[in-house]
Amino acid sequence: RANRHAKYAAKGKQEGERSILAAYRRKHPTTPELLEWLGFSSIDGGRNWHHSSQSSNSYATELFDDGALYTLSGTVAAMGGMKAGQGKYFHDTYDIMCAVHYHGNRTAMEAYAKQCLREEDAKPFGWDHMVALGAELWNNQWQHDNAEMVELLSCGIMEDTIVPDAPTFQQGEGMLPLDMVFTKGDDGELDIFGQTVAALYHSQRKPNAMSAMIATIMGGTACIGGNYCGLDKDDRARGYIIATGESGCGKESAEKDGEKLIERAIELSRVSKVPSEHVPVSMRMRCAALPGSAEGLQDRLVATPDLVITVGEIAEHLRAINTGRAIHKAGTLNELVNVYSKANSYFQTRPLSGKEGDTIAAPTVSLVATSTEEKLATVLSEDFLKDGTGARFLMFSVEKFAEPLRRRQNELSLPAQLIRNIARLANNGSNAAADRRVSAPMQIKWDDGVADLFHTVALSGDQHPTGSLQRALLNRTPVHAKWLAIVRAALNGTDVTMRIAQWAIDVVMFSNDYKLFLTAHKISYGEGDMAAQIILEKLKAAVDKTTGLPRWVSRREISQLAQVRKVMDGGDRKLDDILAGMAKTLVVEELVQPPTSGRGWPRRLYRINTQTDEFS
Repeated sequence: RANRHAKYAAKGKQEGERSILAAYRRKHPTTPELLEWLGFSSIDGGRNWHHSSQSSNSYATELFDDGALYTLSGTVAAMGGMKAGQGKYFHDTYDIMCAVHYHGNRTAMEAYAKQCLREEDAKPFGWDHMVALGAELWNNQWQHDNAEMVELLSCGIMEDTIVPDAPTFQQGEGMLPLDMVFTKGDDGELDIFGQTVAALYHSQRKPNAMSAMIATIMGGTACIGGNYCGLDKDDRARGYIIATGESGCGKESAEKDGEKLIERAIELSRVSKVPSEHVPVSMRMRCAALPGSAEGLQDRLVATPDLVITVGEIAEHLRAINTGRAIHKAGTLNELVNVYSKANSYFQTRPLSGKEGDTIAAPTVSLVATSTEEKLATVLSEDFLKDGTGARFLMFSVEKFAEPLRRRQNELSLPAQLIRNIARLANNGSNAAADRRVSAPMQIKWDDGVADLFHTVALSGDQHPTGSLQRALLNRTPVHAKWLAIVRAALNGTDVTMRIAQWAIDVVMFSNDYKLFLTAHKISYGEGDMAAQIILEKLKAAVDKTTGLPRWVSRREISQLAQVRKVMDGGDRKLDDILAGMAKTLVVEELVQPPTSGRGWPRRLYRINTQTDEFS
């Protein structure tokens, strides 16, 4: 332990120099004076600032009343000596400084900051003062920040007695202390160190939202009792959840296939209070109505050791991804599922109090998909958080968005670039500072209608590197345009479940026409879902009363429709019975244009009216 303290004391001086403004930011907001010493000049007397490395005044840096600082990625890249395209969006001075740290090249920024700060060393933000303060805070940080992280993630307070024997994450021969994983900022945000996130997922030292989400979930489960061994010999992440029944339990370690779990001791008696409101999802733990005392939590863990991880709102995390390599590493979400499935099969039973025969069943971890905030509240109140037997704990909620697409990628032959664009749909790449500041992060709520998602994706398609997402939806391709409009009308204002919404997305965007009929038939008559029934009723709409065929069906599609007629109920159900009456609810007009050559049928042009949600 003495050697550990000595190591951290030595590291403190080094980290104090590297942090530069980290210590200052913890105690003071960004000030105009500080910006001036960093080389910024005011454009309008205080709100908007300009740096010499910025190409024009339109790329302004904005200083807000609460001290938050907004700047553009180009500014960060130029200030840090990075290549174009490597910058990200940072929201205060400390984050600007950390941009270079995260990208593994801090030399230019450190030299620049040292020069500015040393010129006014006597000032409160002078260089020597910053280094000393940074070293002091760093020496204390490894003790206290871990406790703060636990307070946030486990919805309680745990004191720093767990830290001297802090567990570590292992990557190869390197060991990273847990206190390097999370620190809690002044606003409650979690700062996640890029090196540790990279070690968690065996990736390059460039943090991204997906790996940070995995690190956050792992940290949250560990805080209420758990072991995490990092990577196994095949470079796959593995997690093991151990619910502790009483103070002092959960200190055991185990071995399987030569893999030793790192010891993790959780003292439940130190959990003293729980916030009453949810914490926003953005890299934070969503707090649920956990018991308000250590005894209550202990009782519930003893009664029901199951831990429920709710997967909802994944797009909120994916939106921050900055490169086309975002959805990488061969199925990140599937890897996350594997992590928790390993936990369910590893530990069978374990001692509860050390007494013979006094045991508690191993906990299980469930990944549960929820849709809207209202449904989330219903789930909490009615299913998971009932008093007594059956109570469970909702620890994390992210939108389950990209996983179904990836799961069905081979079946539907989805292009990888299209999946990446879907995952990045909210990161529209705008260069307008005001637009970026005003626009809130996109929140996907399925009961707003799948069409709203389509519409948003389509509008942002031009700003993706390839624009393939826009072309797939609104490039005047009839099959996509008409199905987009049908589902927009079918699902408008309805309570759409994740399952049905995913079916709609799969079919509308990536399937041929006849597959939509088959899918609607299957999910409606086979599974009886109301939303599927609505889809089917709308599909009954487009029949031309004279021909018995949908008005928008081309001659080339007749053979496909014949296949549909044959498949449905062994051919007993007639197509016109299933497709009756759409003309009453959806107006579809056909514009026949002479072919450009002497071959082929005249093309049909369809156009969507975004004001009325109709297409023509």
